[in-house]
Amino acid sequence: AATSPSGAGAILRVRERNAMPFTTDVQTMTKVGMERLLGHMEGPGPGRVTLYLPPASLPSIPTLLAGTDPELADEVARKADDTWSGAAVFLSADQAYVIAPPFPIRAESRSDGWDGAPLRALLARRYLLGVVLLRLGAYAVGVLDGDELVASKAYTRYVKGKHHAGGWSEQRFARRREKQMRELFDEAGEVARDRLTPYERRLDYIFLGGERLTLLAFRKRCPYLERLAVEIAPRILEVERPNRGALEGIPREVWKCRVTLVRRA
Repeated sequence: AATSPSGAGAILRVRERNAMPFTTDVQTMTKVGMERLLGHMEGPGPGRVTLYLPPASLPSIPTLLAGTDPELADEVARKADDTWSGAAVFLSADQAYVIAPPFPIRAESRSDGWDGAPLRALLARRYLLGVVLLRLGAYAVGVLDGDELVASKAYTRYVKGKHHAGGWSEQRFARRREKQMRELFDEAGEVARDRLTPYERRLDYIFLGGERLTLLAFRKRCPYLERLAVEIAPRILEVERPNRGALEGIPREVWKCRVTLVRRA
């Protein structure tokens, strides 16, 4: 089985064994954990290559890794093909780290050795972010300037749970529930417009958090977000309960990196 990087600070781990000859170890790391891992990894070494790839460059990985192990290069390409932010690839003769950073890589580069400087620069950048957290019954909206919460509002509004009685009773219940959901979405949309409008010309990204299907329904009901000339990150932030505390702790979630270690078995 693959070995966890020393001092990586992982907070989520999924391990899988592929068809030979590779094993894969996937970890989700905080910003601190990622910086610690880079300190552990960086430097020269036999066969070491570093790639920084914007999303549009991901299909070119096998070409960019020409002259390395073609099987390993193909495996790296498979592990990096579904990320919104591009990938930082640290490859050696028998293993590779494929890192999906929290924000998109903008410039393509290749260098010898393992060079973490561009990734460190990305992690050090100060972003202005809009955040909308939503689950049925509660929402929280905020603006993050770096890790500082500079605007926020959170509210709880009752929404009935599912009803399985059947017949007219169930239909009446469903209508009331749909009305409560619309009211929740409309109120959350108004709060989003109120809190984000003063910053909207400077926002780098908007992040959504909560339950995916609920957020999809909310976006259909909230034309303000769709009209904004700000990219909505496709990565859904994990949040148990949208409230002020969730907003204050959300920078940790925003800055997560996904680290995939591919090794020869």
